[in-house]
Amino acid sequence: MALILITYDLKETPSGIHMKVKSTMINNYKYSDKSPAKGYQLPNTCLTKSGITSEQAVDDLKASVKQHGGTLERFFACRAEDYKISDLT
Repeated sequence: MALILITYDLKETPSGIHMKVKSTMINNYKYSDKSPAKGYQLPNTCLTKSGITSEQAVDDLKASVKQHGGTLERFFACRAEDYKISDLT
């Protein structure tokens, strides 16, 4: 099990679905929208979680999207131990 980064796009959906999916991933499945090392805010639909597999992250995402009546357009999930992050502001 590893630190997993997952990012996703939803097809055109009812207003507010993006925030509902993200909120469910954070509150129900315990993902984070901040980088593990420095706490920087990640891009809009990027989330991380430790101690799971990429497959579990995808299953959690699919369940969250289904719960809110959305449709996934695409997603990307991978191990993220060797990540680099910078706050360019």
